[in-house]
Amino acid sequence: MLKNIISIFALQLLALSVAAQLCTTDNRFSNNPYFTDAQISSQLNVTYANAIDWTGSSVALKLDAYYPTLAVDTLPLRPLIVMVHGGGLVSGDKINYTRVCKEFAKRGFVAVTINYRLGLNCATDTISEEKAKYRAQQDINAAFRFVAENAPLLRVDTSWLFIGGGSAGSVGSLGVVYISQAEWNAFTPSLQPLLGNLNTSGNSLTNTYSIKGLFNDWGAMLKASIEQTEMLPMVSFHGDADSTVSIDSSFGGGCIHVDKSYGSRALHTLLTSNGICSDLSVKIGGGHGVYQDSIFGTPFRVGRAACFFKSLFCNSCESFYQTDSVTASCSLASGISSFNSINTSVNAYPNPFNDKIALSNLAGNEHFILTNQIGQTIYSGAYINAQDFSTLHNGIYFLKIESPKNTETIRLLKQ
Repeated sequence: MLKNIISIFALQLLALSVAAQLCTTDNRFSNNPYFTDAQISSQLNVTYANAIDWTGSSVALKLDAYYPTLAVDTLPLRPLIVMVHGGGLVSGDKINYTRVCKEFAKRGFVAVTINYRLGLNCATDTISEEKAKYRAQQDINAAFRFVAENAPLLRVDTSWLFIGGGSAGSVGSLGVVYISQAEWNAFTPSLQPLLGNLNTSGNSLTNTYSIKGLFNDWGAMLKASIEQTEMLPMVSFHGDADSTVSIDSSFGGGCIHVDKSYGSRALHTLLTSNGICSDLSVKIGGGHGVYQDSIFGTPFRVGRAACFFKSLFCNSCESFYQTDSVTASCSLASGISSFNSINTSVNAYPNPFNDKIALSNLAGNEHFILTNQIGQTIYSGAYINAQDFSTLHNGIYFLKIESPKNTETIRLLKQ
């Protein structure tokens, strides 16, 4: 009996030790690649499930996996992210997220991009969009069961699994987190008898898994489905002029679109108000699919996401809202660092501040914008050092400093 207890305790210590190794003191899981392109391996077109599509045909569902080469990477276990492509549930392919997966792999992640069943026609079936979303959720669940089953092959740490996607792929990813079988049955009772259970379609695997965070590109989620106990940390990217998926709230949910849906900014506000870490980058004037180009946009998104997830490994996550394209700055063993650690010419003191914000190295022609964590403007104008902020609530704020030659952002703490 004592031997068994000692063995169990030893296994628990080993699990804690492995998990702690992800809070590294090197530049893994940061804004910058840790591995080179030549050090990334891949497994392509791996069948993870077989299912019946919307036309009644049997289809093999495939995934591509990208990861640091096993012989090169010294970590015994690595975190994993599953990426789900967009396309309005009627188009798109796993290769749409190939570049994103390679960038995640170069930062130390195992990254998987999947194909899932597509197809709907609202003109002939008013619940065909719900069916398409339900099938997508079934397929994502099947992919996670497959990954969990095969985790030892790619040295995946199943205690750190993430999910992400773009547009409809993000909607599907959010659905996996927020829409349970019971909720689907309440919304559309005919789906389970017609399409089967959410968690048994596609393969016979029974592996369980727990998702720890979300990577949201231009997605949304039905407000009615979100419960506080289900909320997960999320890093998001969205254009404030997106006419396809609103950054705030709109009506969506199916062919009829009668349910309130929350876009990235509304979700950010909801998460932060409930004490859940959220990082949102908003492109002013941006439409659907911002920050996609591989030269800047893809490394920018993946870099911020990698730093955000590292802050979860290190239990140091802080919420952030920006309307610039501020590149993440990962401090070692902590994740996203204070903006005061970025090479800014202007310094704020004291920081934390109480009633006044004093700044050094000013030219005298600057314009200041002080915002809170959800992007609300607290102050906009010149001579911020003359303002009294003694009645401002304690918390984290962001000071944008605009001058004719430069724009800088500093993170401030009011206490």
